[in-house]
Amino acid sequence: MSGLQPLGSVDICLVTMPFVDLCRPSIALGLLKSALKSSPYRVSVSYGNLLFAEKVGVERYGLQKFGRQTRLAGDWVFAQAAFPEHVTDTSDFAQQIAQDIRRLAGLDRDPETLNRLAELVLDLRDQATAFVDEMVESVLAQTPRIVACTSVFQQHTASLALLRKLKERDPELITIIGGANCTGVMGVANIESFPWIDVIFSGEADDQFAPLIDHLMRSGLAGLDAACLEGVITKTSAIQLRDVSGKDLPCAFVSDLVTSPQPDYEDYFTTLRQVSYRDQIVPGIPLESSRGCWWGHKCGCTFCGLNGHNMRYRAKRADQVLNEIRSLRQTYGIERIEFVDNILDMGFFDDLLPRLANEPRKFNIFFETKANLTRTQVGRLKAAGVGWIQPGIEALHDQMLKLMNKGTTNAINLQLLKYACEFGLRVIWHVLYRLPGEEDAWHGESAKLVPLLHHLMPPTNFVPVTVQRFSAYHDDPEKYGLKLQVAPGYLDIYPLDVERIGQLAYFFDSNLDYPSAHDRHDGFLALNKAIRDWKRAFANEDAPPILGMRDEGESIFILDTRACATERRFRLEGIQADVLRCCDPALRSERLAPVLAEHHGRRYTESAIAQAVEALRERRLLVEVSGKLLQLAVPGEIPDLPARSTFPGGIDAPPNLAALIGASAKTAVAA
Repeated sequence: MSGLQPLGSVDICLVTMPFVDLCRPSIALGLLKSALKSSPYRVSVSYGNLLFAEKVGVERYGLQKFGRQTRLAGDWVFAQAAFPEHVTDTSDFAQQIAQDIRRLAGLDRDPETLNRLAELVLDLRDQATAFVDEMVESVLAQTPRIVACTSVFQQHTASLALLRKLKERDPELITIIGGANCTGVMGVANIESFPWIDVIFSGEADDQFAPLIDHLMRSGLAGLDAACLEGVITKTSAIQLRDVSGKDLPCAFVSDLVTSPQPDYEDYFTTLRQVSYRDQIVPGIPLESSRGCWWGHKCGCTFCGLNGHNMRYRAKRADQVLNEIRSLRQTYGIERIEFVDNILDMGFFDDLLPRLANEPRKFNIFFETKANLTRTQVGRLKAAGVGWIQPGIEALHDQMLKLMNKGTTNAINLQLLKYACEFGLRVIWHVLYRLPGEEDAWHGESAKLVPLLHHLMPPTNFVPVTVQRFSAYHDDPEKYGLKLQVAPGYLDIYPLDVERIGQLAYFFDSNLDYPSAHDRHDGFLALNKAIRDWKRAFANEDAPPILGMRDEGESIFILDTRACATERRFRLEGIQADVLRCCDPALRSERLAPVLAEHHGRRYTESAIAQAVEALRERRLLVEVSGKLLQLAVPGEIPDLPARSTFPGGIDAPPNLAALIGASAKTAVAA
């Protein structure tokens, strides 16, 4: 850090601490800095995540990505700095994190590997404590009157550690923390538990942050409660909120995104240009076109805790989004745009996407969408420069999807995967398990389907559902037969009683331990293996599986290189070709005859249609899912997918674990 160019004197220092990705700036702090542009106050944004990676090395920084989400490895690394009085068995926890890293990275099982990984984790923890001291000096050198940290996921203890030591050094400094880890009851628990915090901001700060800063700069903390700023929690107001229901606790809300400013990312790029590892980072730009979730507002996925208790959906105008994209590219020279929306506004298919398609220079864009997109809509995404989507597929079985309240079907999911393959979009998706009410047989049924899908994008992960605060599972556990307790990582991190930890925690464990080591779950095991085989086959860059079709009118030519193929090349004619054409999108079997007659001018007997369907199923070209028939072949020339290195959200250098373990071993021997 000492080699970085110092920032000048400021009034307000906004800080993002580890652990968050290095390859993109903080949209939260970018928005807050923009919100203060019309104020008379000087503002800086300190990227503590970039600075910590400069201290420990970008590869060591990336170790926390391998930890289990509920293990809270990133928060544990900074726990010693935040709570030096809280003595726990660090060696045991380091071994647990090492187990996570070894398993997720696919390293060998020998004890020496685990010991070396644990050494790395412990060393990272020690360096975190020293780093916080250095960060304190860096912030105080700017002589701010106010320091505000953003806290999402696993950057909470790093933020608490920084603010605690700043307050110890300068008791007159006003300290603020906000972000997802401070929403509602979590915010109240934080300000009551950590006396060095002066103000908690709960919710969306765009509209309220400038008035808050103006009050603090003019009057300090005096009279802040009387100012009645939405989302602001102080020590005195927290006392009054103790008995308020979780859904009624303060949470600021921006009703109209038209007033939301374009984020200012200049501090991020200034810092990135100064760090030694800058050539290892390919940055992306986070941007939002909407907030909330129109599906969540209507029904909501049972496992989702995003947006707190306010799912209300709000979207920007298409021209506003387009102007922001253009401006950000012109300012920072970057065309990678990661939209951080929970879900794409369906209205954008008719206004924003066509306008993006007409841009002379295409952007490289990521969007989260719903899975029920048509072929035309997927084509519009591709034409607009959207090469990556996350459609919330989550399962390959209708009963699992119903348990989740996904509002889709397996047929819809498979259609989307097929359309994405047709247009060359990368799909980020997961298969979830350990849902209340699931049956092992459903996993077995999904496993039987998977070999037919090897030509389509496989899931990124096969993972258990985690219980998140604000989700239906958390808000009404009795309804789902759940008994909840805080994820065990919190107990090793916070010097608080279990009840208080339960108020500030976001992740929870449940009594669902399925699949456990004590029971056989043949369906789960079969699906786990089937997904591994699918990912392995699809990853074969020299010869990835293909199921393609070329329709020449009278005949359809099929190329099938899947392991389950009955023939590599063959031709379909007559009724089989006609039936195949009819089953995209998926179609109920009883609709085949009228559709063939109405749209194709073909009149076949029910018996002939049934025989054709069976023949196509035997060739593994046709499947029956969600009560419908869906043909699996991808039409036309199948385009290449975007390279993984083109992800719009930017690319960090992946940790070279083998090299890190070797370096750790040499250090230990030398010592």
